[in-house]
Amino acid sequence: MEQESPERNPRRERGSVETLIAGSSLKTLRGLAAIIAPTSLVTGLIYYFGWVRTSVQATYMGLDATLFGYSTTDYLLLGAPSMFWPIMTGLLVGLALMLIHGGIKVWLRRAEGGDNAIAPAAERRLRWLIFINLLIAAAGFVVGIVSARDRTPSRFDVMAAPVGLGAAVVLVAYGTYLYLSFLGPGPYGGVADEFKALRVVGPGLVMLLLFLMVFWGISKYFGLAGVDFARLADEQLAGQPSVVIFSPTRLQLAPPVIETELGGDDSEYRFSYSGLKLMFRAENKLFLRPSEPGGTSNIVIPESSSLRFEFSRGDL
Repeated sequence: MEQESPERNPRRERGSVETLIAGSSLKTLRGLAAIIAPTSLVTGLIYYFGWVRTSVQATYMGLDATLFGYSTTDYLLLGAPSMFWPIMTGLLVGLALMLIHGGIKVWLRRAEGGDNAIAPAAERRLRWLIFINLLIAAAGFVVGIVSARDRTPSRFDVMAAPVGLGAAVVLVAYGTYLYLSFLGPGPYGGVADEFKALRVVGPGLVMLLLFLMVFWGISKYFGLAGVDFARLADEQLAGQPSVVIFSPTRLQLAPPVIETELGGDDSEYRFSYSGLKLMFRAENKLFLRPSEPGGTSNIVIPESSSLRFEFSRGDL
């Protein structure tokens, strides 16, 4: 006498899918934690983002970041404050996605029939939801690819590439989750053996792809922040301290810097140079710009006991 196979329980299968995804994601996080300590990872990321901001800022100003001679602590101090907006945006987006996911689960739970199956009307709406979800993912993918290949990207294109591709990854993964949880044949039954490995490692691969997209996006954000800081420095040049350099020898500073030859045989300094603005100081070097509008040359003067610097308040 043949034994009847037990009835499938859709709710149990949905729980199995959620358990499978959670287990794979947790294994991925444990694997990353085993390779890189969380504290070292965070410190390294802040250092890298601080370096990106400084490098882009220096390039925009016509300098090289190596001239600054910044230490690890300097890059950490530069990177940490700029992390506020990416972290806050990420937390808000994560909270919004959790609320949306919870709302969808409540809606589907209320739409279930007496046999734990989704009502036909709710199933049609869920299929439309998955279809629209995939359409938005496709649009995000196209926008991301087009923006990433743009040779002269705008500010929108710079951020659209990682955001569009990251959104595509999330939406495709979530559409797959909805299908397997509520419409598919369950975590194991009815699926070809070739795809079972993908179900196991899929959530982990999605997390790694999402991490790369977030890393890429934050790097682009810090690059834009570096450009903004460089532009702000140009706009606020008049308010920077004015500098006069006294030197015993001619420094050969070209106009519009004003060179004045000083008289007196007993004078320790023979030349003075005015018409300069202090941009910033780094690694015992002064980074100066001509004070006249339109002066874009960068003047780097190492601090020396043979030179004297006089500073005065800039225009407020």
